Amino acid sequence: MQANRLGSGSRPLTLAPSQQERGAVTSIRPQTDRRFVIRGEHAEGVIRLRLSGELDMATVPELERSIEAAEVAGHEVVVLDATHLSFIDSSGLRGILDAHRRMSERQRTLVLSGAGAQVRRVLELTGTLELLEPKPGA
Repeated sequence: MQANRLGSGSRPLTLAPSQQERGAVTSIRPQTDRRFVIRGEHAEGVIRLRLSGELDMATVPELERSIEAAEVAGHEVVVLDATHLSFIDSSGLRGILDAHRRMSERQRTLVLSGAGAQVRRVLELTGTLELLEPKPGA
C-alpha cells in the first residue's frame, strides 16, 4: 500500500496522469488543524484513511474532502481506521453517516474499523455501530 497525507483545501482535486496511474490521492494543501490528521494508504480500489485526533465540527470538513478525493480517485471501498481517533462529536458522526449514505447510493462501500472505547460508545448509543462496522467476509 502506498501512503499519502491527505489535507484540507478548497480547490477541486486534480490528479496528474502519473498519479492517476498509481491511484494516488494527494494533498491539496497542508493540514492546518493538528488536532486531527488523516493519512491514506491504498491498493487495488481500496483506501484506508487512518484518522488521528478529534473529529468534530471544526475538523469534519477535512474528512469530507478526503473521502470525496478518494471517490474521485476511483476507490470503491473506503475504510476509516479509527484506531487513533480519540474523540468524535455529533457533527463528526453525521459527516461519516452522510459519506456512508452517499457511497452506498453509488454502490460503493464505507466502513469504520478500529474504533476505541470512546468512539465505539458514541456509535453504540446512536445505534450506528452495526451500520458502519465491516461485515464478516467483506
